[in-house]
Amino acid sequence: MVLGVIALASSGLDIFKVEAAVAKLRLYGVLVQVLIVAMIGMRWRALVRWGQRRNMVQSHEVDRAMAFRSKAMAFLCGYLLLIPIGPQTLFQLLGMG
Repeated sequence: MVLGVIALASSGLDIFKVEAAVAKLRLYGVLVQVLIVAMIGMRWRALVRWGQRRNMVQSHEVDRAMAFRSKAMAFLCGYLLLIPIGPQTLFQLLGMG
């Protein structure tokens, strides 16, 4: 990151304009990630079966993998809240920031 900012600054680009443009695209990136997480949750059985066909999930592991859905979704939702969305954006969305 630091090297990228240094390269931008030395190239003569206005860093603040670049940051503003990237900030506008951030919401779309978050929305894509939310859709991917939702798709994983809705298609969990198909995902486990796909893993089984590719020998990533062994036959004796299928039932445990199917039962793991709620834990996987909790982890992915936690990831969304903590990493891509972040507390600052959550506070802004809730009108607290």
